[in-house]
Amino acid sequence: MKKKLLAAVLCLTLGTVTVQGVFADTTVNVSSDLMNTTVSKENYEFTITDVYYTNQLSEKKGTTTYSYGSDGKYLIVKMNFTNLAASAIEQYHSDRVSDIKLTYNDKFEYEGDFVILTDDIVPLGSANAYLMFPVSDVIENDQSGSLVADFKIDGDDYNFVIQGGNGSDTTAAEETKTDSESVENPEIKLGDVRTDGTNFSFTFSDLYYTTKLSEQNGSTTYIYGNEGYYLVAKLEFTNLKAETMEKYHSDRVSDIKLVYNDKYEYDGEFYVLAADIVPLGTQNAYVVFAVPDTVENGEEPLKASFKVDGTEFTIDCRNYEYVTYSDAETIKKVQEKLNAEGFECGTPDGVAGSGTYSALNSYQKEKGLPVVNAITDELLTAMGLK
Repeated sequence: MKKKLLAAVLCLTLGTVTVQGVFADTTVNVSSDLMNTTVSKENYEFTITDVYYTNQLSEKKGTTTYSYGSDGKYLIVKMNFTNLAASAIEQYHSDRVSDIKLTYNDKFEYEGDFVILTDDIVPLGSANAYLMFPVSDVIENDQSGSLVADFKIDGDDYNFVIQGGNGSDTTAAEETKTDSESVENPEIKLGDVRTDGTNFSFTFSDLYYTTKLSEQNGSTTYIYGNEGYYLVAKLEFTNLKAETMEKYHSDRVSDIKLVYNDKYEYDGEFYVLAADIVPLGTQNAYVVFAVPDTVENGEEPLKASFKVDGTEFTIDCRNYEYVTYSDAETIKKVQEKLNAEGFECGTPDGVAGSGTYSALNSYQKEKGLPVVNAITDELLTAMGLK
């Protein structure tokens, strides 16, 4: 990336990354003397005080903890900000701070937000403010790639070099590639991996019927659509492109169709429940068809098809099996979880009887999971047991 020296541009080199703990924020160690230097302008002052990775942006003030955004992975640039203008600066999405962008390896771009957690900053007031970038784990784990944050305050340009990079031509996209079949084979089966090496990679991880599309991520359950009856193909999807992939109705996934008995056609939709998929990020994604239950119970041919970035894939929806678990240890963990969640199944003993299956089916229905008398990968993931 070429860097121009402009009167209104400030370049800060912010050093390398070290991990402090599995569940702790990951702090960026700062080597530049400019890190704690106050930048003063007519209408504002700010001082960069910290740069770190976190799963959720939060700040404790007194007995109150303020938080913003959903669980995910974020790079945070924290600053102490003083408002010298005659009017307050809004705590969320202020138009005085704009063009917020993080660039990784001179290619992959991540849009950011400007957030003040506690309140608006009144004239002459000061508060902590944050530049917040949703990123992938690839970035946090790569200490050799370049990482640059750009933004404007009242039209003044700022360029923060977080990692200078080592000049390597190796990209994180190349490192995310896994062994997979060629996209020239359109038919996919459970467990198959497909990638074009440039734009996408996905694993076909599940196929099921449900009355409600939902996904549990940490303490949050995401739900989309009305209750009905759906056939769902679940993909573990990695976005290899340089731009973010939208969570709903992305035009990168098209021509979504289900054909029953070589005659009846059902249009489908593509959803990512938790969040947009940032460059090099991975999320669960769903190809969803609203169908009558006769489709599930029939024996006639049932084939789904869709395109990703113009490449077509097909699924024989009659030719699949659930991965199930019947060992006593797993059954006992599920029984304990059912009881803890209020779905009483009796004493956890590692034996699945009628009481266990009754509670299991109620849990599956409540969570929008396939209602089957089996312990599946989908169930264990929803329970946080896998």
